[in-house]
Amino acid sequence: MNVCLQSLLSSPAFFNMLIAIGSNKEIMQELNKSGDGQNLLAKFVHLARFFNPRDQLDSSSIFAARTVNAEKIF
Repeated sequence: MNVCLQSLLSSPAFFNMLIAIGSNKEIMQELNKSGDGQNLLAKFVHLARFFNPRDQLDSSSIFAARTVNAEKIF
């Protein structure tokens, strides 16, 4: 599973798609509306924000933290 996740996130097209989805508020509202928090695409978008340079600029953001607890993401 880890190899698959790393391969997907290292693909520029997939990473850029996740960042584009995360920046669109309407799509994110629909993803979060699904309810029980089991939406895999929403979790991918959240994970990709930790690697997005734009989210790293704000040092008060949770995405700019030096260490990440992967158990809290999933």
